[in-house]
Amino acid sequence: LSEKQLEYQSLLQSEKTIQQTSHHTTTRLRICEADLDIAKLDLEKSTTALTNLRKVLDHFQIEKENELLSKDRSYEKQIKANNEAFEIKLEHTSNMFKNEIELKKEEIEQFKQ
Repeated sequence: LSEKQLEYQSLLQSEKTIQQTSHHTTTRLRICEADLDIAKLDLEKSTTALTNLRKVLDHFQIEKENELLSKDRSYEKQIKANNEAFEIKLEHTSNMFKNEIELKKEEIEQFKQ
C-alpha cells in the first residue's frame, strides 16, 4: 500500500474512533441527563414531603400546646375549688368548735351557780 493509502486508512480509523467516542459520550450524556431529571423529581418529592411533615409537626405542636393550656386551666380551677372547699370546711369546723366552747362555758357558768 502506498503511503497516502496508509495515511487515508489511518484517518478513517481515527474518524471511526472519534465517532465511536462521540456516540459513547452522547449516550453517557443522555444517561446523566436522565439521572439528573430523576434526581430533580426526587428533590421535588422530598421537598414536598418535608413541607408536609413540617405542617404536621406544627399542627401537633399547636395541638399539644392547647392541650397543655387546657390542662393548666383545669388544674388551676381544681386548685381554686379545693382551696375554697378547704376554707369553707375550716370555717365550718371553726364555728363548730366556737359553738362547742360557748356551750361548755355556759355549762361551767351553770355549774358555778
